[in-house]
Amino acid sequence: EYAFMGTHEGIVAVQAYPQIRIIDTIAGPLRGGATWRELKSFRHYLYSTSEQGGVRSGLGVADLSTLPDSVRYVGSFAINGIAQYTAHTISIDTARATAYLEGNTGTSSVYMMDLSNPEFPTAIGHFGTAGQLLGFSHRESAADDLVGKFHLAWPAHGQECPRMAHIELALHQK
Repeated sequence: EYAFMGTHEGIVAVQAYPQIRIIDTIAGPLRGGATWRELKSFRHYLYSTSEQGGVRSGLGVADLSTLPDSVRYVGSFAINGIAQYTAHTISIDTARATAYLEGNTGTSSVYMMDLSNPEFPTAIGHFGTAGQLLGFSHRESAADDLVGKFHLAWPAHGQECPRMAHIELALHQK
């Protein structure tokens, strides 16, 4: 069993069982003061985002197939394919191999990246206007079941860009 933790310096891979030990450290964006990191695994890769710009910013990719010995850093990729390198959160639609990166400093609220080639993710689209979808970047979900008030994005039939819906669900406790 493994744990991956975002730190001020980057990402730390830890073996959690049978004995706790640090396996590897992946340096992350270090410029400035933002320490936020969001991590999601898909297949045997770890994808990371940060609000921090600079070297190794963008969508970070690490190959986990070398565990338990090490973690191989693959690279960082601009989330819009050109020059956008920051995002607050990441959600992954595993059925479509698509990453949704939200809460960035670019002109769009959400950027989408194709993860079909896990070591070379490519920008495939965007939607929304930055700042327009307050709260969306913290509650968007590509595959998780969430209870409460949130926004959900999904591709409409015959279209590549997702549509958004505002959904409110009530939690019923027994």
